[in-house]
Amino acid sequence: MPESKQLADFSLNYKLDKGMTLQLEIAGSDWNQNTFSNINQNDDYGYARNLFFKMDPRKIEIGNINLGQIGFSYKDRYIESTFTSLDRIDSIEYDRDYNISDSAAAENEELREFNLTLIPISELNINSSYSSVQRGGDFSSDRFNNTVNYSGKNYSLNYNLDYVSSDDSSYQSSWIRQKGSGNYSFGIFKTGFDFLAEDKLDKQSGTDTLLSTSLKYYEIDPYINLMNFYGFKITAKYILRDDFLPLSGIMMKLSTSTGEDFELAYNGIKQVNSTLNITVVNKDYEEAFKNEGYLNSQTILVNSQTRFNFWSPISGDFYYQVSTQKSAKLQQVFVKVAEGTGNYIYLGDLNHDGLLDANDFQQTLYDGDYVMVTVPTTQLYPVIDLKTSTHWRLNYRDMADKNSLLGKILKPFTSELQWRIEENSQEPDYAKIYLLDFSYFQNPAETINGTNYFQHDLFLFENDPVFSARIRYNQTKSLNQYSSGLESAYNRERSIRLNFKLIKEISNQTDIVNETDNLGAPVTSIDKREITGNSITSNFSYYPEQEIEFGFKLSTGQKQNDLPAIPTIINLNSQTLSFTYSFAGIGRLKVEFERDELDLNNTDNYIPFQMTESNLIGKNFYWRLNFDYKLSSNLQSTVSYTGRLQAASQAVHTAKAEIRAYF
Repeated sequence: MPESKQLADFSLNYKLDKGMTLQLEIAGSDWNQNTFSNINQNDDYGYARNLFFKMDPRKIEIGNINLGQIGFSYKDRYIESTFTSLDRIDSIEYDRDYNISDSAAAENEELREFNLTLIPISELNINSSYSSVQRGGDFSSDRFNNTVNYSGKNYSLNYNLDYVSSDDSSYQSSWIRQKGSGNYSFGIFKTGFDFLAEDKLDKQSGTDTLLSTSLKYYEIDPYINLMNFYGFKITAKYILRDDFLPLSGIMMKLSTSTGEDFELAYNGIKQVNSTLNITVVNKDYEEAFKNEGYLNSQTILVNSQTRFNFWSPISGDFYYQVSTQKSAKLQQVFVKVAEGTGNYIYLGDLNHDGLLDANDFQQTLYDGDYVMVTVPTTQLYPVIDLKTSTHWRLNYRDMADKNSLLGKILKPFTSELQWRIEENSQEPDYAKIYLLDFSYFQNPAETINGTNYFQHDLFLFENDPVFSARIRYNQTKSLNQYSSGLESAYNRERSIRLNFKLIKEISNQTDIVNETDNLGAPVTSIDKREITGNSITSNFSYYPEQEIEFGFKLSTGQKQNDLPAIPTIINLNSQTLSFTYSFAGIGRLKVEFERDELDLNNTDNYIPFQMTESNLIGKNFYWRLNFDYKLSSNLQSTVSYTGRLQAASQAVHTAKAEIRAYF
């Protein structure tokens, strides 16, 4: 729905004394959530006020006795239920800080906060605060927060205690949160600990039975750190944690977790920068919870990132992450959206099973009113999840003396290589996945989903405006276990791209592409395919003036699907004329006319979307207009129009206009 939101704000800052300020702020808002309607406009208006007083820490002396420094602040804020802001005014953790749950109806809110800072000596800092929140007549929350920091040259101690007591008409809650740390340094070593604890008790009003939202845990992590030894930084940490959860309304011990965390970093030489983190945690459940279906588990997480720059010709990076977790098979779900915003259309219940499954939908570039999403099923499986990738760039010109014959031959060449692997598998022998034994990857019996992507580009005169060339090879192998069955895919592209400038005003880009698109799917799926394609596309650009461009693109090719008994063959040709006028720095107008022709051999085979890309067999005509113009620094307008005439169908026209204001 169209809406209108306005905000007026008045603020006053007054400096009472050095280090002592008073701030007053009053704001009003008008939020019409449906400008088409005149109903209930009385609740569009709302206001808020905020009073804040602050005294920075200052010395306090009584006679010759120095009491150190004392600071103080007070905040009083009121927000009416109908007030709305343009941006977030609370901290991200505001609801958690005061244990505020989502409310069905907006309520007036009042916040009061008192804060006291004590610095008796330079090494000790104590901060204490009390705050309260009142929402409507039912919800109230009181919070006490205390922080102590004590630090010296070689040591530091930090402790935070946070207590929140909240109450509404249906439940009562008390929540204690603790966080602490300490460390001591000697030479190149530092030893210390981290401490975390929470105790949250949620109860129905008038009862002692704990709700399922209650929780409790204690965690302490002692560590030792080698801070810097010839570029190496090493940290070893031990993890000990106890978790508690309500069982039949009584808080009981859930599990004990023990583990180790190791971190290694190296930046001793400028050519290598690397980090490695290994975490192993064993979680053992109590018998009472084992009877509820909980199982002992081991979690392993390895994360490594390395950047290489050995010498000027070669640079690259390596990324590696692996973990054990629980995962679910995915199912494909089709969700209805506004017409024109989706990429699928519904063809009807073609297999008469009463379900919205993949065979009932067809991909489209136009008028789609469904999108496909993958959501996890309810059953979880223990899996190992791996993600790794590497990227390398090679400048051949730096591999030999530039004045030598070999140097002159290699000078115009550069190349890039990318390799990315993802594997989510139930393989019981984790080492097969950790150590990249590829014979166990994309195993139909164990893999839930996996991808192997490789791309290599070889450039000649890269980025040269007069002439440049690129030879590309990429391929993707993937396997996915859906609830409907197994899908395996193989995609490959082999291509050559040539860019050259005929004269100053005319340039050309030509692409020669060979593609393979194979998909193996369950027998009942209509998406199975074995498509090969060859095409050549040449795009001419003519710039009579800097702001004017004329374009002419020619394309021809053939696609063949070999999966049917009688292969499906489509011959394609396309011509596109375009005109672009650029308004320097403020906008652009582009007009385009395109003709696509598809010629099909005489078969009655099902034609996959990947062969036609929403074109129909025969002649298809498209005409487009796009206009972007910046009316001012904060005002942007956009107009677009698309028309299409496909085969013997009627012409379809789509137009959109939009103006956006930025504040």
